[in-house]
Amino acid sequence: MLLTNDGELAHRLTHPSHKIIKGYQAKVIGIVDDRKLKNLLKGIQLDDGISRATTAKLLYRKADHSEIYLELTTGKKRQVKRMLAAIGHPVISLRRMIFAGINTEGLSSGQWRHLSTNEVKRLRSAGR
Repeated sequence: MLLTNDGELAHRLTHPSHKIIKGYQAKVIGIVDDRKLKNLLKGIQLDDGISRATTAKLLYRKADHSEIYLELTTGKKRQVKRMLAAIGHPVISLRRMIFAGINTEGLSSGQWRHLSTNEVKRLRSAGR
């Protein structure tokens, strides 16, 4: 989550036309194979249109679940969960790892931090 009181910046970061990258790590039920990862890259038909990942990588497979990393440039409601359910792999847990180049590295759930000056500069130039 990114909090700001700059309405123009918030619009630029969230509107799909600006193609801001959002990265997600998802733990899903079942074994995700290469064919399904390729389908995520080609696009999945959802009830509100086609959703396409710009990156889809398998992080690991276990006997009953897989963990994958996805990057998207759109932000439809529950998009990642709907995409993964559509390919037969319901989400067990989901975490946004990257938003507009800002990552959550070193932060536990519920923790927060201030952005660095360089991060703020990058955000202000994002989507332009």
